[in-house]
Amino acid sequence: MNDRPPSRQAGAGSAAQAPSAKVLSAKPLSGGPLSGSPRAGSSLSGSPARPEGSVSPVVPALLRAYMVAHQVAPGSVLADGRLGLSFDGRWRVQVRPLSDGRLLLSAAVLDVADRSGPAREELLVALAGYATGVMRDHDSGLALDEEAGRLLLHQQVAADASLFKLESALGDFVNMLSFWTGSARMEAARRQATLSRG
Repeated sequence: MNDRPPSRQAGAGSAAQAPSAKVLSAKPLSGGPLSGSPRAGSSLSGSPARPEGSVSPVVPALLRAYMVAHQVAPGSVLADGRLGLSFDGRWRVQVRPLSDGRLLLSAAVLDVADRSGPAREELLVALAGYATGVMRDHDSGLALDEEAGRLLLHQQVAADASLFKLESALGDFVNMLSFWTGSARMEAARRQATLSRG
């Protein structure tokens, strides 16, 4: 693989470099559920959306501050507190409040439902190998949703993080989502081509 993940750039006492994925372009999602395209105000698991103008008390202050700063409508928050965002009209990220106040950023990287047995295991082992080289520089990590058959990217944001830290985390997360989506698809295609020739 020739693609290298972007590295986090921040100096002690200085502002972090702006990530290439502009956080200011975040919009509530429009479309269908996460397996296709999340919709602001729609459910990803059957939970009804909150009425326009109401924000659930389960939405942490940090997420509320982000919503105000980026003009995300309160009605975009699902009944269970999740918020779906789209960056640059391409990268879909869910923000889920955890019970201790932390936020979980989550996004789908690759559908692996059509792969089973050794083919899936070999693909996941190869991607895990790439992940070991990325983990020390980025806070996100890969996870497998066995039930849905999807490879996901996750990252946690501390409950006491500032709005700037959340924005920076989202910027880095979107950059890593771009990296992992391209890398995973390329690795899956390479493995499929090898199987087709063999």
